[in-house]
Order: sequence, then structure tokens, then C-alpha cells
Amino acid sequence: MKILRYTNSLLLVILLLLPMAAQAFAESGTDNVNTQESVAAKWKVTLTPGDSQLTVSFPKTLDSGIVPDTFTLRIVAAEGQPEAPIPVILSTDTIQSDIVTYTFTKLTNKQQYIIGVIATKEGERPHIGTAVGTPVIIPVAIAIKTVVGDGSVKLTFGKLKGPKVPTVYKIQWWYKTDKKGKPVYEKTVTINSQKVTGPEFGYTFTKLSNGAVYHFDITAEMGADVLGQTKDIKATPKASPKK
Repeated sequence: MKILRYTNSLLLVILLLLPMAAQAFAESGTDNVNTQESVAAKWKVTLTPGDSQLTVSFPKTLDSGIVPDTFTLRIVAAEGQPEAPIPVILSTDTIQSDIVTYTFTKLTNKQQYIIGVIATKEGERPHIGTAVGTPVIIPVAIAIKTVVGDGSVKLTFGKLKGPKVPTVYKIQWWYKTDKKGKPVYEKTVTINSQKVTGPEFGYTFTKLSNGAVYHFDITAEMGADVLGQTKDIKATPKASPKK
């Protein structure tokens, strides 16, 4: 069913672009109006995901060396949406870079979208390109400091800042592996963000084995979203030197 919905949405994008392409053919006065020309390998549409957004980019110049007059962009959810999306029209007169970029915002994270681009030039056949992308939160790195002691490891991390605030910080840790060499995780430490009142917060693991290598993964989470993470911080507890 998902494949069918995706196919229908892709067709919707193309169908929404076709009337503009046909109009461009009519206004161009060219005889090359019988077929749509697909994009060549070098001229392609790419998407970069972000938090509730997708940035579309593509070369300003086509493979033929032609610089289009305008680029028309449309976006639809892969699950399909009944209303026709309002097109975004970019004039090349206002584009200084060799790469055209535009960011669609206020999208739904983890929802797949299809973006269609039509490049038009008076007297030339339009070029159509499509790309598929999913907005996601890109976790930022969490700064962590470690202090080892006699049978202990203290982890200190900075409070995550930004428009979205974590509800919990989680520390997964391990020091043993199974027969296949995969980590055997100990009980996860969950820290409510309300306890992280200052710029930094410290948590100390005790009753550890001196000389053993411990591995720590820390994540900052808001519901199902991971806002920040740092993986595989290594620390080895050691006994204090005898005086």
C-alpha cells in the first residue's frame, strides 16, 4: 500500500507540473512539444533534510549549457494530499550562485515528501526533475567530560540548548560483550531534564572494576525525537596510587 501511495504522489507531482510545461511549450513557439524531456544524470535534484524542513538544490545550468529563465517547485507528501500545493517560482535573474537552493519549512518530521522541479527557457523544452526526502531532526553532539577514580567514572555533560528542549537524558553503558562480540548493555540511566538546572550536570558510576574499559552512550531526547547524542565514550577506572 505504501508503494502505491508513493507512486500516486509521484504522479501527482508530475501531473501538477505538466500544465506549466505545456504552457511553456505554447509560449516558446518551438516545434519540440511532443514529449517531455527527462533530466540528465548531471542535472539532478537533491534534498538535504533538517528539522521540519527540506532543502532542495540543483544546478542552475542544464547539461546542454542552457540557463533556464525560471524554476518552478512543488512539494507533496508521499502519503498524498488532496489539495494542489502552491508552486514556488524562482527567477534565475535573482540567483547568483551556480547551485539553486530553496528550503521548504514547517513540514512534518519523519513524513516522506516528493519535490518536483520544472526548468523552463523560452524556445526550449522544459526539464523536469523529482526527488524524495524525509525531514528529520539531526542530533547535535553532546560535549562530555570524564573523570576516572577508584572504581568509578564521573560523566559531566552540558545542558542542551536550542528551540527544542529535551525531556530526558539517557546514558547507555556496557563493558562486556556476548559470544558474537556485541555489547551487553547494563541498566540504562535516565535523568529527568528538570534535574539539569545548571549549564552542566554530572553523574557518577560507582562499584566499577578497575582496569576494565567502560563504554558510554548519551542521548538527549524529547519524546521519540533524539535531539542530541554522543556515542562510545571510553573510560577506565583505576585505583588511587598508594602513598
